[in-house]
Amino acid sequence: MSSGIAACMQKQCGPQNYYSSLFQWQRDFNAEVLEPRGMLCKTKAYAFMIHTGDGKQQRVVVKWISIAFSPDEVAALKVEPHVSGAVGCCCCDCNDEKSQPDMF
Repeated sequence: MSSGIAACMQKQCGPQNYYSSLFQWQRDFNAEVLEPRGMLCKTKAYAFMIHTGDGKQQRVVVKWISIAFSPDEVAALKVEPHVSGAVGCCCCDCNDEKSQPDMF
């Protein structure tokens, strides 16, 4: 049986475990690989609303991993939020990745 992100990618765990594993991987990868080389990675998500045509709205979330390669880029990436866009707009107070795991 696989563990960590690989297991979650194979649907052996729910979304909360997947994101917990992803954040742990990000912390470890930064500490062990990137930061000693002056780089940084950060999970990012941007949410926006679309009209579905039946009078309802649906939130769409685009996700990616950003990598900073220079000291200036690292400093800028460290202060950027993980989540931006239509955050906290859907019947909940979801201003960060912990309170809204499906956005990162």
